Amino acid sequence: MHRCRSAVGYERTADITAQGTVFGGNDAQMNGGWSAWSAWGGSCEIDCGLLKERMRVFKESGRHMADALPKLTKSRTCTAPVPLNGGERCFGPEAEHKDCRTTCPVDGSWTDWSEWSQCSAECHKFRTRDCADPLPTNGGQHCIGRDLETRNCSGGYCKKSLNGSGDGAKFETSLAMYAGLGCALLLFVMIIALILWLICRRRRCGSRQKEQDIYYPHNSGKGASLFSK
Repeated sequence: MHRCRSAVGYERTADITAQGTVFGGNDAQMNGGWSAWSAWGGSCEIDCGLLKERMRVFKESGRHMADALPKLTKSRTCTAPVPLNGGERCFGPEAEHKDCRTTCPVDGSWTDWSEWSQCSAECHKFRTRDCADPLPTNGGQHCIGRDLETRNCSGGYCKKSLNGSGDGAKFETSLAMYAGLGCALLLFVMIIALILWLICRRRRCGSRQKEQDIYYPHNSGKGASLFSK
C-alpha cells in the first residue's frame, strides 16, 4: 500500500499493485478503479393497470417498452481510486439491471429492425426483428406484423452469380423447360392425329373395297353385274 499526502493535508491510500507504478510526488498519475457493487435496489411490486398505462406511454413516445417493466438495479462508482493526473477512467458499465418477475399480462413488442444484409446473388437483401421488447408473457398478445422484410437490390448493386444462379438464369431455365414441354405436347398431338387419320383412311378403303366386291364380283364366272338382266 502507498500513502500520499496532498498539499491541502488529507491522506489517500491506494493499492499500487493493482493500479501500476506510482512515481511519487503530487504529480503522480493514477488510474481509476471500480468500487464494489451495491446491493440490488428497487421494487418489483407494481399495479397491472399502472404497468399497462406506462407501457402505452413508452410506446407512443418511441421508447423501448421493455424499459417500462419494473427492474432491480445495482451500481458502482469509479472511486477506488479516482483517476488522478491524467490517469485512465474505469472501463465498463456503472450500473446493471435485472428484470423483475411479474404476474401481469405483458404484450409483446418488436425490437428495432436489424441492418440490411448484403445483396444476395438473387438480387435481394433482407432485415429482421424479434418480438422481444419485451417478450409476450402471462397471456399477453404476440406482436402483429412480419419479422422479416426483403427488398430488391438491383440497379448496379446486385452482383450476378458466377454460376448463373440469378433471376435471369432461372427465367431462362424455366422458359427452356416450358418450351420443351410445349414441343413434346405438339408432337404427341401430331402423332395421335396421324394415327386417327390412318385408321379413318383404312376404314374408308375397306368400305370401298366391299362396295366393289358387291357391284363387281371377281369370282363370278359369268362376269355379269347386278345391273345385267
